[in-house]
Amino acid sequence: MLARPRIIRRLGWTPQALAAFIGGYRAVAIEVVPTTHISGVLPDPADHALLEAAITGRADYIVTGDTAVLALGRYADVAIVRPARFLAILSGGLHPGSDA
Repeated sequence: MLARPRIIRRLGWTPQALAAFIGGYRAVAIEVVPTTHISGVLPDPADHALLEAAITGRADYIVTGDTAVLALGRYADVAIVRPARFLAILSGGLHPGSDA
């Protein structure tokens, strides 16, 4: 996803910066093989994989800009938020349960 030209332009990253970010992310990421199957929740069946991975991995959040996924607000025990909201939560500027 991050390697998409539109995303690269928006972030203003060089190929080296992207590689460094992905390398750092891989160092702390946990790979999840979904054990849950979900269907009929979202208009795009491919988006169900995101929910499946989040549930299997016991994620607290799904961070996305996808409006169909965001419309759920929460699925199972997983909060679904926009990137800006997640950054605010991480920085302590927003309580996870608030509506801002």
